[in-house]
Amino acid sequence: MEELRIEKLKQKIKRFNGLMEELSQEFTVIFLEGNAGKFRDSVLEMIQSLEKAQEMVKRVSDLVLGKDK
Repeated sequence: MEELRIEKLKQKIKRFNGLMEELSQEFTVIFLEGNAGKFRDSVLEMIQSLEKAQEMVKRVSDLVLGKDK
């Protein structure tokens, strides 16, 4: 049961990393095309999402590292 949960988590992390790479590439193209201003709201939304994800990872890492101490 735990191995399945761990595998599912790994798959989700892999998908997250893939999505972040795709977004990075798309925003790079948008910037190079000179259209960055048109996508300002999307960039801000992505930044907010990343900040929330970072906060969640920090909370989880604090729990895990605190548990291992």
